Amino acid sequence: MERMAQGRSAVYPSHSAAIKGYLVRLRPIQEEDLPLVLQWRNSAEVRKYLLNDEPIPPEAHQQWFESLEKDNRKRVFLIVSREERPLGLVQLFAIDRENGHAEWGFYVADPELRRAGFGAEAEYLILCCAFDELGLQRVYCCTLASNQPVLALHERFGFRREGVLRRHICRGNRYEDLVMMGILREEFEEVRPRLETILRSIADRQGGQQL
Repeated sequence: MERMAQGRSAVYPSHSAAIKGYLVRLRPIQEEDLPLVLQWRNSAEVRKYLLNDEPIPPEAHQQWFESLEKDNRKRVFLIVSREERPLGLVQLFAIDRENGHAEWGFYVADPELRRAGFGAEAEYLILCCAFDELGLQRVYCCTLASNQPVLALHERFGFRREGVLRRHICRGNRYEDLVMMGILREEFEEVRPRLETILRSIADRQGGQQL
């Protein structure tokens, strides 16, 4: 297994191309993933939770991927199950090394799998990447106020509500509030042991083994 953060569990290495957990691993997106990711991104089930819900044309999708190689302000990963089944996408973006912060976002594409613990572990692993590998001080995100399950998930991970942009996003004939959430390095460290215990328990119930 690749290099690990000092004092961390072997199942959560901090410095590696692929970030491995109990239920999933995060691996850098590859060109052969693009058709599937575009299908996910343009599906109604995913778009309704995104801040930009416009369908993406294939040409723009390809250009986005090609730009990643030159953009050190982004880390984009595919969420993959133990059985190598692609599940969704997670990313850090607007990475600001000088000021020590980044924004993040994710989705699990299949609605039937959103309560299976995959998204929760992806959130844990991307925070490990942000704080351990990149050495950031703060990670933040923006979530639609109507997306209550994800807001609750973030709060269980130690995120705090930092503000609300009222009527910020238009969806059809209605406007939605946008909730700003953030977590500091020390806040993550406080909840980290509890989160890993929970994730290990979920994996055990599913008969999971370390990747």
